[in-house]
Amino acid sequence: MIHEAFLYSTDDEYAAVLAPFLSEAVLAGQTAIAVTSAERIRLLREALGDDQREVSFFDADEWYGRPGATLAAWRAELDAHAGAEPVRAVGEVAFTGDEAADTRWTSYESLLNRAFADRSAWIVCPYDTRRLPEQIVADARRTHPVVSTGVGRAPSPAHFAGHELAASLSPSVARAGAELGAAATITAGGDPLRLRRAVTWSARSAGLSTDVVEDLILAVGEVASGYTSATVRTGRAGGEWFCETEAVGRASNGLPFDENGLGVLIGRLICNRVEVDHGRGSVLVRFVFGVPRASPSERILAACTELFAENGVRATGINAIIALAGVAKATFYAQFASKNDLVIAWLQSSPVQWFDSVRAELEARTPSAAERLTLLFDLLGEWLAADEFHGCQILNTALEARRVDPTLVELQSEIEEYLRSTARAAGLADPDGLAAQLLVLVTGTITIATARRSADFVEAARLAADSLVAAQR
Repeated sequence: MIHEAFLYSTDDEYAAVLAPFLSEAVLAGQTAIAVTSAERIRLLREALGDDQREVSFFDADEWYGRPGATLAAWRAELDAHAGAEPVRAVGEVAFTGDEAADTRWTSYESLLNRAFADRSAWIVCPYDTRRLPEQIVADARRTHPVVSTGVGRAPSPAHFAGHELAASLSPSVARAGAELGAAATITAGGDPLRLRRAVTWSARSAGLSTDVVEDLILAVGEVASGYTSATVRTGRAGGEWFCETEAVGRASNGLPFDENGLGVLIGRLICNRVEVDHGRGSVLVRFVFGVPRASPSERILAACTELFAENGVRATGINAIIALAGVAKATFYAQFASKNDLVIAWLQSSPVQWFDSVRAELEARTPSAAERLTLLFDLLGEWLAADEFHGCQILNTALEARRVDPTLVELQSEIEEYLRSTARAAGLADPDGLAAQLLVLVTGTITIATARRSADFVEAARLAADSLVAAQR
């Protein structure tokens, strides 16, 4: 594979270099692909003329959604056109300005060299030097063996003098005393939801973003897919959160475990370290995410989440929070002037705002608006069980205080509006009425499950939701 960075600074330069690159593929009977923005697609189509009909165009905003998924998409596309003639492709990564996301995309560019080293392809990655930060352009020289501009192309010294910009790969390390989650067994052809349930809620509680969680699930699935069965579990130890897969049985392709396989490479895009141990008939792959030292305010809020869940807000004193958070009293009051200020900040913190995680997982599982209205109750059951039935802390606090809490009103309004807009997208007859009915079911489900520490009633709520949705079709 040839992996080339093209640094450009004008639209004319872009078209003058890339249109001939694609036209040459068309003339030679090779597959030609362009993944870039809608604006750049129009520019290339105009420059290509009749040749545009032989080029496959893809929108970069859709293609470059997540690094792991994009790696899988390129693999599928290159494999679909595998043959004697190389594939020529333009792939313009959609850098967004989000530092964490852009770092993962830089790692993606670095590992692309390893992922497709044996593929017959020439991939040119354009970098707009007018728009992109200097560091991203500098990293392009490090991640691509070849760099070109409007005046020519040459090997990149920065690439050959550097190293891969991705998580390291190392032997596994024993973690005595690790706090492990429940294990789930994944089998070939088994229920894919078992994998999601084994990973999702623990990963979200560890603070992983939605995109990272989705790529992690993809990575674990790729590792497990080559074996008869695999055990997946998550855990915490020494300031780290990890997800490990122990696969057993002979690999389906009969070959030794490949550390350059897609699952390991995706893991290296999203985590801090990938640990691997493999022997005859089994392999252990652990994706390790380092947890940075929390700030004083973060430690205080985390202590609130633990103590308020156990004892309630009113029964938990400031001194207990200070002791668990490991901060000085002066540090506490520098962050929060009073317990009331602390409770307000806690109610607005990420762990308490549980609906964000449930909604993200709901939208990841199905594109159907109608299905989301009922699947929501299954996810409530999963979330409640994973959180050990602490329930909705906002609702718990309002009930304890015996007053209407503005944060609870805001959360209920958020849920109701989501249900309303989803019902409207599903084309149902009375979105407003249905949203109000389903909100009552959501609140009731959480209340009963929390009181009885059981998700047994979730199925009843789901059946009721099914009936309400069906009546409006």
